[in-house]
Amino acid sequence: MNEAEFNKELDEIEEVAQKEPPNNNIFLYKHESRSMMTALRTKIVDLCKTNPEDNELLLKAARVNLLIGSNLFEVESFQEGYEYIERAELMVQVVRNGQQYDWDRAFIKGICEQTRTKFDDGANRNTTGLLMDIFNMAGYHWCSRGVTEKAVRVLKHCEAIYKDFDKWATEQGDKGLAALHIDDDGEHTDESSSPITKLRAKIEGSYTSTLFYLAQVHGSDANSTEASKYCHLTLQRQLASKKEFDRQEWAVNALGLCSFYLSANDYGASRHCIEAAERVFDKLSDAEKQTEQAGQTLANIHQAYAKWAYYLVKYYRDEQIGLQDDEEPKIPEALPIEWWTNFTCEGISEPSQPEPIARGSQGWPGVLKYFKDSVRHWKESLKWYVFDGFVTDYIQIMQDMSQFYKIILQWDVHDDKYGKMVDRHATILLERVKLLSDIPSQLNDKHYLNYMRQVWFELGEIYNDTAELRITQRRHKKEIADGSQPLNKDAINKIMKKSVKCFEDFSGSFILEDGKPPSDMDPDVCHAFISSRMHAIRIRSKFFAKSAKEEYKQLELAVAEYNELVTWAEAHPHYQEKLCKEETTKLQIDLAKEMIRLLPSKMRDIQKAFM
Repeated sequence: MNEAEFNKELDEIEEVAQKEPPNNNIFLYKHESRSMMTALRTKIVDLCKTNPEDNELLLKAARVNLLIGSNLFEVESFQEGYEYIERAELMVQVVRNGQQYDWDRAFIKGICEQTRTKFDDGANRNTTGLLMDIFNMAGYHWCSRGVTEKAVRVLKHCEAIYKDFDKWATEQGDKGLAALHIDDDGEHTDESSSPITKLRAKIEGSYTSTLFYLAQVHGSDANSTEASKYCHLTLQRQLASKKEFDRQEWAVNALGLCSFYLSANDYGASRHCIEAAERVFDKLSDAEKQTEQAGQTLANIHQAYAKWAYYLVKYYRDEQIGLQDDEEPKIPEALPIEWWTNFTCEGISEPSQPEPIARGSQGWPGVLKYFKDSVRHWKESLKWYVFDGFVTDYIQIMQDMSQFYKIILQWDVHDDKYGKMVDRHATILLERVKLLSDIPSQLNDKHYLNYMRQVWFELGEIYNDTAELRITQRRHKKEIADGSQPLNKDAINKIMKKSVKCFEDFSGSFILEDGKPPSDMDPDVCHAFISSRMHAIRIRSKFFAKSAKEEYKQLELAVAEYNELVTWAEAHPHYQEKLCKEETTKLQIDLAKEMIRLLPSKMRDIQKAFM
């Protein structure tokens, strides 16, 4: 059987394997194509037995065994499939060692794990690509089975073979992947190339698969640094090789890389990944862009741009905390990555850290630009992530926008007219309310209670910040000469009541049928519960009272509520053993005890006014 006949049969098998199966039998064409593979294998094995000196026939048998093994993996018959992979590897090793394959010898299992093959720069170097494909499938097998240690060992061995080849080829004058003459469909077209270059053209695709599987196995093992490294290298090689790949999947993976670099404050690398994802996505056909998957991918690209700006501004906000007046925030450093390579996409920027954001009024123009860009991108993503259908994504976007509004207040100090600045801050707080206020009433508490709690707590903080802003404005109204008018007491009380209601909705969601909170709350949850109760008590005690008697009753209620909270906290061993480790929680309980001690004295002074 010559190469042309063999390849013709492989093409026919591939054509069947790629057919769209019926919904009631998704593996139909996998089974049909495997029957064709088995028939081809039988034919080749018979030829091998009658022509034992023909190594090319034995290598064809190895290739068919590899195909059968891969097919069995696809239908989740892992153990049987792995045996075919091992048979294929043994056949290749027999050829490389100059031996004859013993068809009557008992099969030796586990050979893929035992072999320590090196690149053969002699007559058998053309077997390198096939051997790497076999090791790739062995690595995929162990990764699928969750045996990451074996998967990494096999795949790293495959990587070592490629590096040996690359070193040898370079020494022979080969120019590497970048110098290959590859047309738009990924085929090497230069027939005048040297044998080494032609060999590289075959091996490079195998190595790309190695990197892809290494990214998968490190990702499954929660090794984000190594997973990101191999994912990045895989994506770049897919672009460089020009072989056909799923552009939407490429874009999604690039966005995943963006998140990794963003978590390490490498804003240059993360922006580079977003732009590359956008450029690759733009190359989809018009029909491909109309699919649901494309709609979601585009929305995720917009989200990535929005979060990039959000986290950049947040970084500089956090860096400003605790700085002296003459100090500037630390500029984030790029990750020290030796293996970095730029994505070869037209029109994307070099991965460099953006200009630093200055403190105070000097940084305001840049912050405002980043904010507007983020809001624009978030609004674009909301065209896909609508409330009906993508509830959690929708809520997350609204919360992110709300937090960005909160962050930009750190820079809005450029206007020396205090009253106007208060109005701007109040407007920003109102925008945050508009983003979140309607969400809890639209949610089912059986399915989305945690999200309802998050929104209640944040709304409680926003209303409280608004009230504090207006109270401060009233306190300094005689010092303000810009003509602005503070809110009256009733209006501020109304805002504080909204804050109290939100905090009580939050804490009330934990109350059991017996009217008490559970005694086995997680420490983080319990901390939030106690915080919400403390906020509600403190805010209610600050209401503007119409009389001394009303003020007295407010403080009386506050003391009773503080007592109730302290009694509950101290009655549970869970609190004593775990919550006291949370210093902020302990401080809140200590503050409640202090208020129980101090408020009665204030109440007696107030009581004298109406006795």
